[in-house]
This record gives sequence, structure tokens and C-alpha cells, in this order.
Amino acid sequence: MYGSFKNFPTIRLVQLASIYASTQQVFAKIFDGETRKTQWMTKVGVPSYWSTHYTFEKSSQNRDKIITSSFVDLLKINTLIPLAFCYQKAKGNDPTRFIFDLIHEIKPEKNAMIAGFQALGIEVNNALDTQSLLQLRKAYCELKKCLLCNVGVYLLNHPTTSYGKEF
Repeated sequence: MYGSFKNFPTIRLVQLASIYASTQQVFAKIFDGETRKTQWMTKVGVPSYWSTHYTFEKSSQNRDKIITSSFVDLLKINTLIPLAFCYQKAKGNDPTRFIFDLIHEIKPEKNAMIAGFQALGIEVNNALDTQSLLQLRKAYCELKKCLLCNVGVYLLNHPTTSYGKEF
């Protein structure tokens, strides 16, 4: 999915730090409309120390920790878009159209929660869809507010659906 080191926040932080360190005026580049052009980030390497480490405490087998396009997409969703939104709001601009355009262009996330919604027949086309579904799950599924949610009501009214399955 996102590489075998997806559960190592140290690697993700090192990758992010490498992006910041390798690019002059990274925020200016992002906020001047360059957010869509972020594939250059996949060419950024990490310091050699991290080729043999996942954490500070223990060395591991030598392995490249490349920045994948999936990681760049997650970085856009969780960092760049929120920063761009705040930056535009601080400048007195309405960032709504810009932000929606950006998130529509990002591929949908792939994880177990999204797969659960897809198994129910929900179409997922982009990151806006996945972020919406993740928020729906947080606001309704996790709080057991099934009767207040259209998806929950649908599942409860269709006994052939395996609504008991956790996603």
C-alpha cells in the first residue's frame, strides 16, 4: 500500500524533513499555485542513516526509504491542503474553489475503511470522496449513530447486507 514502513512515523517525519530541506522556499512554491506539481517530491531522498534504520534505537536491513506518490498524496491531503486553506483565509481570500479543485485531483486513498465502504457499493473516485467517508465513519459509525446516517439506515433495512462487519 504505502510501503512496508508505513507504520513508522520516524520514517515519515524524516521524509517530510527531507522534502523541506531539499527545496528552497517550499511553502512559497506550494502557495503560489504549485501544489498540483508535487511529483518532484518523489525524487527527494532521505539521509543514508535511515537506509538501515526505522527507529533511532535499532538498525535494520539496508533498504531504500523512497518517497512514493502515495505518500505525496497523503501529504497533500493532510498537510498541504490544510495549510493552503489557512494561508488563503489569512490573506482574506475564499479558498473554497481552489481547495475543492485540489482534492478532486488526488487519487482516492486505499485502506481498510475505504474498502469497507466500497464493499457496500459506494463509489470512490478521488480524495474528496475518501475524506468524506472517513469523516462519515468518525461522526456516525464510531459513535454508533447508525439511525442518523443514510448509510446506516440503508444497512439496517437490508438484511442481506453484512452490516455487522466492522470497517
